[in-house]
Amino acid sequence: AQDAAEHPPHDDARVLFRRGAEAYAEERYTEALEAFEASYRAREVPVVLFNLAQTLRALDRPAEAIEAYRRY
Repeated sequence: AQDAAEHPPHDDARVLFRRGAEAYAEERYTEALEAFEASYRAREVPVVLFNLAQTLRALDRPAEAIEAYRRY
């Protein structure tokens, strides 16, 4: 098993965020949402909430989008 120090959570969060951004750009919103949620769980960076909100908006989930915008 690899030591957690070799792969800090912020590295995982960054990879997941990029995956979400790529999926969003290709209009694969469900995949983008999953990646952004995982990224935020790995490291709570506010900008991820904005991307979550945008993705929820694209998925026609306005109440959840508003909550994510508020948390941002």
